[in-house]
Amino acid sequence: MTSSLSRRRLLGAAAAAAGAGLFGPAPAAHAADQPAVDLPAVGQTLAFGVTTTATTLLVDLPPPLPVLTFTGSWSVEITATSSDGCTYRTVDLALDARHPQFGLITLRAPDGEPGTGTLRPQADGGVLDQWVQPLRITFERCGREFGPFRFVSSAPAAWTGTMTAYPPPPPGVNPDGSPTGRTLYRTTGPIRFGLDPDRANPPADNCPLTAGPLPQQSAARADADPEYLELQGMDCTISRQT
Repeated sequence: MTSSLSRRRLLGAAAAAAGAGLFGPAPAAHAADQPAVDLPAVGQTLAFGVTTTATTLLVDLPPPLPVLTFTGSWSVEITATSSDGCTYRTVDLALDARHPQFGLITLRAPDGEPGTGTLRPQADGGVLDQWVQPLRITFERCGREFGPFRFVSSAPAAWTGTMTAYPPPPPGVNPDGSPTGRTLYRTTGPIRFGLDPDRANPPADNCPLTAGPLPQQSAARADADPEYLELQGMDCTISRQT
């Protein structure tokens, strides 16, 4: 049976996807409906490297709060095309960070919630990518207590990236030494996490991850869908892997 949290996550994913334009008119399959901008064909799989900027972990700790840098990979498969652009689904996502108090911290797509996105040609000839991604975060330990400690996003994370062409080129270097081939994806807001309904966390004394819902939540919301941590300011750079 699907838990109430899982249902809320699925509804959140649908709402976020609708806001990104993923549930517009059904895309036509014939060549006349292909967008003027060159975009990948249905079934094509693309792989990217991902590096986040300094991301603040909001958790039950006094300041200064932990600052994390995630690195890893993301691959997508193009699922449909139309005159408006194309859509894709996440095939694989693996982002890792390390912190002295929490050890290895991983971000993955929850089982059965791969993540989706839409690519839309822009009037200036560029491409807008709107990526919607449910997440599971896992902490190797909490101080001296070993986990794993797992949480899932209360609503899908969302990013937008604008580029001159899709996919962006592999990373390189200009003659002046400045980097090329890296596209900035901006997060649309903080990513909040609640308990994973499918995996219980081990008991741990004085663990800030499991101390209780964040005080920023209203009492009513904390009772209905408690959130234990946030990732704030998680912009990232995307570069194509060849």
